[in-house]
Amino acid sequence: MKRILIFLACMLPIIALAQETKKWSLKDCIIYGIEHNLTLQQSKIGVKRANLSYTQSKLNFLPSLSAGASAGESYGRAIDPRTNTYVDNSVFNNSYDVQAQMYLFNGGELIQKLLSQKMQTKVAEANKLNTTDEMVFSIMAAYYDVLFYGELTAINLAQADISRQNEEKMKALLQVGVKAEADLLEVKANKEKDELNYIQAVNSHLLAQNNLKSLMNIVSENTFVIENPEDANLPNAANLSAQPENLYRQFLSYSPLITSLKAQWDIAKKNVAISRSGYYPSLRLVGQIATGYYNTNKDNTGNVIAFEKQISDNLRKYIGISLQIPIFDRNQARYNVSMAKLQAEEARINLEQSELKVKQQVYNDYTQMKATFQEMQQLERQLQADKLAYDAMQAKFDQGLSNTLELYTAKNRAASTQVQLLKTKLTFEIKQKMMQYYQGVRFWE
Repeated sequence: MKRILIFLACMLPIIALAQETKKWSLKDCIIYGIEHNLTLQQSKIGVKRANLSYTQSKLNFLPSLSAGASAGESYGRAIDPRTNTYVDNSVFNNSYDVQAQMYLFNGGELIQKLLSQKMQTKVAEANKLNTTDEMVFSIMAAYYDVLFYGELTAINLAQADISRQNEEKMKALLQVGVKAEADLLEVKANKEKDELNYIQAVNSHLLAQNNLKSLMNIVSENTFVIENPEDANLPNAANLSAQPENLYRQFLSYSPLITSLKAQWDIAKKNVAISRSGYYPSLRLVGQIATGYYNTNKDNTGNVIAFEKQISDNLRKYIGISLQIPIFDRNQARYNVSMAKLQAEEARINLEQSELKVKQQVYNDYTQMKATFQEMQQLERQLQADKLAYDAMQAKFDQGLSNTLELYTAKNRAASTQVQLLKTKLTFEIKQKMMQYYQGVRFWE
């Protein structure tokens, strides 16, 4: 009794603030989690990284351009860089150059890398979407855990209240000599057990709330109340009549996980083509403009020619083609191709394994949805019968016509059925959400 009063006292501020406290629907929780979850933020960085790499792979087709400058002075016997002869006095020289080069052909490596990076952006987008979906279902599972333990707390509180009332009735029956002391002790023992169940349910409810808040990355919410969906137990006829194979085929066409794995397989095949570029020669166009200044460059009067004139007079230009032909690379190119083929095969097998897992998941979820719907209907009938049996037994107990064991057997059976029905209803609702998802309905958007 004391624990119940303490609980009610603790609940009064929450009840008083109920009008001001936001009630979080499943959609609210999911949207907040999408906006604040750190794992999802990391996946967004992965998308940006892939886009940067793709942009760079396009820029790799452009020629490279660089410029350089140098200055130095030699003392003693040195080579004059202008005449390439030995001189015995100090030599100062200053040179400048601009050079550019670009690939004309490199075995198709650049174009294959461009296509590979383009697919990598598709992988990153699919991975981000898959991370979002995984987070959505984690939040959904945590949300329904909070619902379950909240309802379980209410059920166990009602059971503890019934036991408290039965204890008072038993004391009255004991005073008039209808019941024995042992009957009162048995009722007290059951009351303590019910209060323990209630305390455990309260603690489980708090832990479930903490888990949900952690997934949503909520750190400042002191009072956290979720909304109980009104249509949670209404079956969707389209879901019940759907065929699992059709659901699987439909989901396979847009599943972010399968989309990512297909793109990874395509990338692995592109890597084979990239590796094969090592078999081919590479051809580069090279160009350079250079000039210099030398203090040994003098005119007929023995004066050093001016800096500006030397820079103009010494200007030289070069354009050429560089060809590299692989002759022997210690089998490196063949090794790279073989490894790329193996990685492509692994990617294909990984894709097929994932498709089988997805198919099994879809079939299992569909089977569980239909099974829980049938169980829910039967449990509703069973709960109605258990309540009637309990009410009849409670009436007999109040008149002293039944013992404690008979009463609590009927009471606990009705409570157990109520909990089973609650769990089945919530499981059925989760499976209905899964069926919507498999049909392409992102129910949180």
